[in-house]
Amino acid sequence: MPSKRPVLELNKEVLGIAVPGYDRRRSRRFSLKLVAHLICDTGEMVAVTENISSDGVFLTTNSYIREDAEVHVSVILESEVPTKHIRLSGTGRVLRVEPKNGRFGIAIGLDHHFADQKPVKTLT
Repeated sequence: MPSKRPVLELNKEVLGIAVPGYDRRRSRRFSLKLVAHLICDTGEMVAVTENISSDGVFLTTNSYIREDAEVHVSVILESEVPTKHIRLSGTGRVLRVEPKNGRFGIAIGLDHHFADQKPVKTLT
């Protein structure tokens, strides 16, 4: 019996062809504005995430980071309970750099999923 799935779905899954509007990302992205701390060969900097997933992040920063640069990323997910904040961190490579209103949009693909971290200790 022939499949009742639309041809568009079969093209994406079976043929692997590019389909307009089809997202090739491996993991679900979440639109979150979080402060991110980056360490790379040009030094340390602060950025703001635009979206984040378990294996990558897109963020904006005032500093240029070259494509293919290795980057360590650290983000804190704040909780309503200050002692329950979680730090996510990982290392990856810059996949894409795009000018963005006088800043730079940086897409980073992580080598591994964000590492599970212990709650961040705070002074409050």
